[in-house]
Amino acid sequence: MNIQDEEVEGQAEFWQLTLAFIDSLVLRCAVELGITDLIKANNGEPVTLTQIVASLMSPPPDTIAVTNHALPH
Repeated sequence: MNIQDEEVEGQAEFWQLTLAFIDSLVLRCAVELGITDLIKANNGEPVTLTQIVASLMSPPPDTIAVTNHALPH
């Protein structure tokens, strides 16, 4: 392994460790918002973003904006 490969590998590991906490935050938010209950109630079947938005106990957001933000471009 040359120095450039080691540097790239080190950078990848740095970012992986730096951003690892995000997974736990996403899981916590899913539990707090009741998304896990929604999936369980749907017998483990996939749930659409529209179903998730509809199940939230808050004023309905602009669903199109949520969809556009959540989907990769």
